Amino acid sequence: MSSRGEHLELVPVLELEPRVFSTTSRLYPLQTNDPSLEAYIAFWKACIGDRGLAFEPIMPHSYCVALEALTARASDEDIETTVRLAKRIHGGYALRDGDHIVSHFSCCADLPDLVTWRLIFAAPPQEKQWLAHSYVSSGFEGDVVRVSILGEYDRGEGDVLEVPRSRVEPMLAEAEATVRAFAKRLLPIAGAAGWPDAEKTVELLTHMG
Repeated sequence: MSSRGEHLELVPVLELEPRVFSTTSRLYPLQTNDPSLEAYIAFWKACIGDRGLAFEPIMPHSYCVALEALTARASDEDIETTVRLAKRIHGGYALRDGDHIVSHFSCCADLPDLVTWRLIFAAPPQEKQWLAHSYVSSGFEGDVVRVSILGEYDRGEGDVLEVPRSRVEPMLAEAEATVRAFAKRLLPIAGAAGWPDAEKTVELLTHMG
């Protein structure tokens, strides 16, 4: 699929496995032979709701929640509960063009790895960078950066983005600002919750040190 990315965003996400929030034993929808979107949404809401949380995944059948939504809408108590139960901050990025999720990375992509993203978007050519079980390549074509994203099991050309070069620096800066806002919000929460060496722990969790 080809997309002209005038409004492309690199959206930091947290990967939250719903069953760790559940207070009762629940089967994944696939374990009940019901792969429908309705079953997945019901499963997600039931698990998260057990803790009084109401996060929405960034796209159907995903475990990823936009960091911006967590920072903007969740209470301090909700954030502390989320991080404590998840036991780690594991995430990546979703590439969003308007209301459409072009590609999302939920595995093996650390939140602050903007060095790699800067290489891909701002310093082509890059050939087959390995990100979250996808091969990402890029190159300049006039005033655009052409980025190809091919999943390890995909056939064909995968997702192809044509991003105006003028959009690259604002996009990277916005993503970094979102991660820093989350780290700033998390630090006093961690201190109030009595995390050992809270400042260093937050730096490690968000890889901002």
